[in-house]
Amino acid sequence: IYDNVWDLMSDVGGVVEPGFGVLGQHTIAFHKDLLGWVGAGATYVAGWGSNATLWLERLAQPPGLAHLLARIPIQGARTHYYTVEARQLVGYDSALPASAVILHEVDTLRNEPARIVDADADGDTTDEEARWLVGETFVDAENGITVSVVAASPDGFQVAIAVRPEPTFTGCAAQAQIPVAECQALADLYLATSGPSWATATGWLSSGAPCSWYGVSCSAGH
Repeated sequence: IYDNVWDLMSDVGGVVEPGFGVLGQHTIAFHKDLLGWVGAGATYVAGWGSNATLWLERLAQPPGLAHLLARIPIQGARTHYYTVEARQLVGYDSALPASAVILHEVDTLRNEPARIVDADADGDTTDEEARWLVGETFVDAENGITVSVVAASPDGFQVAIAVRPEPTFTGCAAQAQIPVAECQALADLYLATSGPSWATATGWLSSGAPCSWYGVSCSAGH
């Protein structure tokens, strides 16, 4: 069951207005982006080897001067990534548990794509482990990703996002994204069909992350 107190699509726990009842909180940045409510100009995408510090404006009543969403591809994948958003106790979000930076791990090939990053994995999205405050850092050591909350303002939070450099392809046995046999099947396809002559072959047999190869989508390690 999708349980996320930060998302109207899961849990209605918003502001109570006389005559209207409970007014739900905002939906998460992932859903707003799907609906076209964020836009490319308000989205920061972290590439391989990137290291950036940026301001994220709150999702509720943003001033419109900075980013609303940061998206961090996991090992370069297009369908598997983290989202980073700022939430503050403003407007429809004023009944949220706290003002904080919220992260979601997204796999667009799942039935429920976005799952909140909860440090203690206890399923309680209202607790402190599901929100990130100034001075705290989320670390995904396996995938070489860090997100640090640097500062807060009345309009949002400043975050620092770092991603390790792209690995070089040295053979299917040297990568760990997908089973070796699946990687080898892709490599064989590329070589058997004159891959270097494809109109677009970005990443193929050059990036050590097969899930980032153009046209390849991965989910749950396959």
